[in-house]
Amino acid sequence: MSFPKGADGGLDFGVLKVFDEAKQTCSLKNKGRYEIGFKFEFDHSDPRMKEAMELFKVDPPTGQLFPNDKQSTVHVIFKSKRECNIKDLPLLKCQVIEPHLGSQGGIIANIPVKLSAR
Repeated sequence: MSFPKGADGGLDFGVLKVFDEAKQTCSLKNKGRYEIGFKFEFDHSDPRMKEAMELFKVDPPTGQLFPNDKQSTVHVIFKSKRECNIKDLPLLKCQVIEPHLGSQGGIIANIPVKLSAR
């Protein structure tokens, strides 16, 4: 998983006006020998999760990554209807899924993604 230069494991949307929309991207690439899946989810253990789900959208939220295939780009979109200050909160996680474990596949890793917006 790679983030924009200088992002240090997260996505910083910077300072935005209320109702402005901003988009950041991260890239996913499978460097292994077998197909894997990914799924972006908000951290349900954090009480601020509901608020964050209203502010951030992930496109596409799920997908497949084939071995040695080109990288996939994921867009995270931020839009707020009121003032807020989010600083390096790991509200979003990228789950890496092994599709051949169980009927639904098995989660083999959770990668936290820190989000910032002001």
